[in-house]
Amino acid sequence: INMPVYNIELERTELKEIIAAESTTKQRLGRLGRTQPGEFYALYNYAPGEQRKYPVPQICQSKLANIDFMLRKSRLRTNMLEFQEYFPNKPEQSYITDAIKQLQLLGLVSTTSAKNFTKLGLSISKLPDLSSLPMSKAVYSALRKRQCGRDLIILSSILSVLNTSAIIKSIPSKYKCAEGDFMTLLNVMNVILLVQRSVPAKEFNIDRVCNAKGLSASAYILKQAFRRYKNLEKAFNLS
Repeated sequence: INMPVYNIELERTELKEIIAAESTTKQRLGRLGRTQPGEFYALYNYAPGEQRKYPVPQICQSKLANIDFMLRKSRLRTNMLEFQEYFPNKPEQSYITDAIKQLQLLGLVSTTSAKNFTKLGLSISKLPDLSSLPMSKAVYSALRKRQCGRDLIILSSILSVLNTSAIIKSIPSKYKCAEGDFMTLLNVMNVILLVQRSVPAKEFNIDRVCNAKGLSASAYILKQAFRRYKNLEKAFNLS
């Protein structure tokens, strides 16, 4: 199976092919049996002992900077170093050290005292969760310095629900921007939001809007992005 695994050396998450654990195989076999009758044929025959009994916990192979930051901004006011003892499966120390390093590179945590936020980190900790720290930093800069905060919030709404860039291919050429894919996504979201603001709330139907605007192929993603934007809009109005 393919699993996202964080590569510390390259500082990026990669899709890695791994051998499915025994528990994963049994779970998928059981799910198949509940959904439809038929016969099951395994595509892979593993040698005895080749499969793990249980999969590696995701926290042990993920980038931990976001989790560390969320712990710091929570009411617990703690961090991964202090909180790791409560995990049933602890991440390797190198992953925790990398999380602190990433926060320091972003200028969110002090380089002299890893327990303390910088002034920037403290300010960003007051923002709603924007799915990624670089995006949070970009939105903060847009709000305070660039006067384009709304555009970045809209863009973060759709980026947070995208798993691939396949949506770009399904967008009609009239919405595509020469400035790049980000501006294309922003343009499409603005088309949806313009209609939403021009009609009574009870009359707005995003499926009808997508059909009318030639965006029906992207409707599923745009509906998620719209919900995400409305949630962020409420959060920013309250913060």
